[in-house]
This record gives sequence, C-alpha cells and structure tokens, in this order.
Amino acid sequence: MLEVENYAYCKARMKAHIMSIDEKTWHIVLIGWQLPKIDTKSGRVVKPEAQWTTKEDKLENANSKEFQSLCGVDL
Repeated sequence: MLEVENYAYCKARMKAHIMSIDEKTWHIVLIGWQLPKIDTKSGRVVKPEAQWTTKEDKLENANSKEFQSLCGVDL
C-alpha cells in the first residue's frame, strides 16, 4: 500500500514497471494524452477513430496501458 513512508520506493517501482511496458507508455505518463482532433468548418472536433493514423492508434494504446498500470481498470 502506498504511504508517506514508502512513497519513494513505490514511485521507483511504478516508474520501472511502466517503462518496462514500452517507451511510449512512459511518455504518456510524462506528457499526457488527448484524443486526436481535426479542424472542421464548425471548429476543432474529435477525430473519428476510423480516421486515426497508425501513430495516433499507438499513442492511444500506450495511454490505455498506462491507465491500466496505474489504476488497474480496463477502459
């Protein structure tokens, strides 16, 4: 269990665990992730998933892995 007394230990273990998944997953922890967006006549909107690039798919997958690692929750 994470407590003040063992925070440094848990932090180092969690970082090592997430980095072991892959580099992009750790990158998501550091900078965050947002849904891809496109510009339309009505403004900036969320890009339909069917139009995502391979890179956008990989980043979303890394975000899911990160979320699962931290929260133990499937989206």
